[in-house]
Parts: sequence; structure tokens; C-alpha cells
Amino acid sequence: MEPGRRGRRLSRFELVSMLAESLGTEKALQAVTAGTAKLGLSTADFDREEALRLLDHLAAEAGLVGIVARFAKARVILAVK
Repeated sequence: MEPGRRGRRLSRFELVSMLAESLGTEKALQAVTAGTAKLGLSTADFDREEALRLLDHLAAEAGLVGIVARFAKARVILAVK
């Protein structure tokens, strides 16, 4: 997570990595790609609000994706201020 002019941003790689720890890289990448497309977000990097919006969207999914997204959201809240 790198600081920038508009605050700290998370790269797509960082978000995928947070999810991939439990979902595997392929499923995590698929979830992030589908979520960014559905929400109309950039696919490169995310500010805090965009990352939380994406993770909220993924957290609404049933099963493991939703569970893992809720834990990732907590990590983002604590890490990106």
C-alpha cells in the first residue's frame, strides 16, 4: 500500500493477494475482476473507499468468497487510513 497525493492506494495485486490466501489466485483474480467490472471501478488500483466498496460487494456473495472478503475488508480498514 503506497502513499500518494490522494492518500494510500491499494493495487489490484494487493487486493487479489489478500483474497488469494484462502481462495487461491485464480478464484481471487476472477472475483476482483468481476467485482470491478460490475461496480465500474478502475482495474489498476483503488483508494480506500473503492477498495471497501469492492470488498462490500464481494462480501455479499455466498460461501467462501463472501467470508474471505469480510476478513479482507477488516484488514483494509485497519491498514488504510
